[in-house]
Amino acid sequence: MPTEYVKKLAKEHGMSIEEAEDKWKEAMKLAKEEENVDDYFAYVTAIFKSLMGEPKGHATKKQ
Repeated sequence: MPTEYVKKLAKEHGMSIEEAEDKWKEAMKLAKEEENVDDYFAYVTAIFKSLMGEPKGHATKKQ
């Protein structure tokens, strides 16, 4: 089940929730390959945002 954040970015980027969830899973896989990560989920989120094409330092839109 995708998180609200994944759903929100999917909507903002005009893609299906399934596509966004696949990108989240890919981000998790990439993050696991990195050994020295202090905050795993923050790192996953950063990778996910990059895969979604979010500009660095961009906060999501409030709705």
